[in-house]
Amino acid sequence: MRRTVCLSVALLVSIAVTSRASAPQASDDLVKKLSAPMHAVAVLLVREQWDPRLDDLVQRAPSAAPLGPRWTPALPAWQRARSGITSREEAVLAAYAKSSELSETLRSSLDKYFPAADATALVALLNGPGGPAIIRYQASSEFAVTSMGADPMGPKPGDPKWLELLKSLRQRFNERVGPAVPADDPAHQNDVITFISTPAASKFQQLWMSVVGKAKVTLDTGMNLMIFDNREAIVKEIAVAVATVK
Repeated sequence: MRRTVCLSVALLVSIAVTSRASAPQASDDLVKKLSAPMHAVAVLLVREQWDPRLDDLVQRAPSAAPLGPRWTPALPAWQRARSGITSREEAVLAAYAKSSELSETLRSSLDKYFPAADATALVALLNGPGGPAIIRYQASSEFAVTSMGADPMGPKPGDPKWLELLKSLRQRFNERVGPAVPADDPAHQNDVITFISTPAASKFQQLWMSVVGKAKVTLDTGMNLMIFDNREAIVKEIAVAVATVK
């Protein structure tokens, strides 16, 4: 009897230890699987927002005003002026990529949205045949929803222009997101459809919104600081480029 009790206690302890170990392992697996695609979406959102602003900074430079309509991206001088800003933009993105902020945000958000057994179930799902398609769908949706939300005066659901915008954004996503997000896989669209009808889908969406949203805020702050700290140097660089136009 005593030996049976001891074995039972040992078994319970083993189960408890296994349970505690599996949850962190599941979180680790999810951090490894989701960090890169989430980072790719955040960077794409920042580029889509900031690239037109940086183009405009070059286009509207006071030193270029005398050139009038001649000052366009077709000029090598315009491209040289833009390249100086581009290098600074890339430095901001590279600094964020080297930081651990996104993975730490993801880990803490997983504790909130997918604790313990939920995390284990999500790992199994994303490691399955339909996992890449589910990740791609969520990445694309996060990009589209966030992009649309940036313009409060934009078209609303139900408006034909909203569908046109959605189609355009998905095309932009497909063209620019890069290999960090799993490739599109039409063969597993049924897996996506099945997943989005489950309670886990809503939590997965919230997870992406939380992580990508914070990453974008950090990157936006970095871009603003870059422009503020380097404005004088940028103005001078553009003027030097303008002076080469004959």
